[in-house]
Amino acid sequence: MTLLLFLDFDGVLHPLWAPAPFNDWQLEATLGPTPYPGPFFVHASALAVVLSPFLGHLEIVVSSTWGKDRTLDELRRLLPAPVAARVVDAVHHHLPPATKTRPRWEEISWYLQNIRPHQGSRWLALDDDDSGWPTGMRLQLVHCKRDLGDAGTRARLEAALVERHMQ
Repeated sequence: MTLLLFLDFDGVLHPLWAPAPFNDWQLEATLGPTPYPGPFFVHASALAVVLSPFLGHLEIVVSSTWGKDRTLDELRRLLPAPVAARVVDAVHHHLPPATKTRPRWEEISWYLQNIRPHQGSRWLALDDDDSGWPTGMRLQLVHCKRDLGDAGTRARLEAALVERHMQ
């Protein structure tokens, strides 16, 4: 069975927050972090490099909020061609309407139960948001404590893909 990768964008393919101005962390602590203004998808090529050996056995489902108002073709155009070719769906294209924002784990869990009920454990999520993930499901999450510009994050993703590929 094909491995499914749930892919988030913000905090994975580009930073979520802008660096503190002039590296003034005290100012950031006082004013709060500033949302990252762009450029976006600066680490998309790093994702393509890591995924390259696995692309033939991988399907990608966009789990990012970027999927709320964009078609699948629009989402694909944001990614490098080899990665885009493996994008098969977006979680937000299927979620029932909600009055409040759901945690990412809840969205992915809903998708797996309702759209891919036979997927089993052959899936991973690459996301910077680890809130709400049950302890028993954390092995399915490659948590980006920093975006894919971080070598440690890329190494964790590659190790998880190797492990799942061998199953």
